[in-house]
Amino acid sequence: MSEQEKPVAMGEEKEVEANPETGGIIEEETIVPEETEEKVEQVSEPEQESMLPPPPPEDFGAGPDQVGNQEIENAGEPEVEDETFNLDETDENAPDFEPLPLGWYEHTITDAKYTTSKGGDPMMVISFTMTDEQQPKYLGRQTSLFALFRYQGKPFALGKKHFKKAMVRSGVPIDWAVFKPVSFVKSGVALGKRVRLKLGIGDPYQNAEGETVRSNTIKDYQAIGAVDSFLSDVPQ
Repeated sequence: MSEQEKPVAMGEEKEVEANPETGGIIEEETIVPEETEEKVEQVSEPEQESMLPPPPPEDFGAGPDQVGNQEIENAGEPEVEDETFNLDETDENAPDFEPLPLGWYEHTITDAKYTTSKGGDPMMVISFTMTDEQQPKYLGRQTSLFALFRYQGKPFALGKKHFKKAMVRSGVPIDWAVFKPVSFVKSGVALGKRVRLKLGIGDPYQNAEGETVRSNTIKDYQAIGAVDSFLSDVPQ
């Protein structure tokens, strides 16, 4: 019997294949788990009795907050203060979303992401949260800037212009000669910066539920404390 035809013992089988990169061989072992034998220990009756759980105390079954004369802490949910809300002016038939009226509003940058559009183009997404205390009805409302850096694979000047304008007017320190979007997002340097946004109302569209809705669009940016002719558009 030749060396190639020599059988191997069970558990020692090896499959040899060529490595296309190095020309050498890679040995792939087949590992067989060791055979184990289950053993059943015989336990005498006295030992079995010692393994039984101890009997319950005499006063077992006391009140729900007591076990064996030992009080335990009530594991229920903490109490919540009962507040009073005035819902008389709440219109249950009002639409779920209502765009802000045209005008200037103070916002704070609360999020920044560098992602891609549905077309695969890179873009910055900056989220602004409404923090204008003069408009309490809309506090917390979010408006986002979607600034494409390329469109259909080509440089997109309009998107970069809006992004830079938003950051400059917000007072975000950026070296524009070597701007790196990923590093910018990780640094969080824009978060918490405040700016005034001039909001418009976009064209109606259908949302995921098939309803026709309208949302706000960002028309312009203004540094906090700036005074110019645009302030005449501030809603009263």
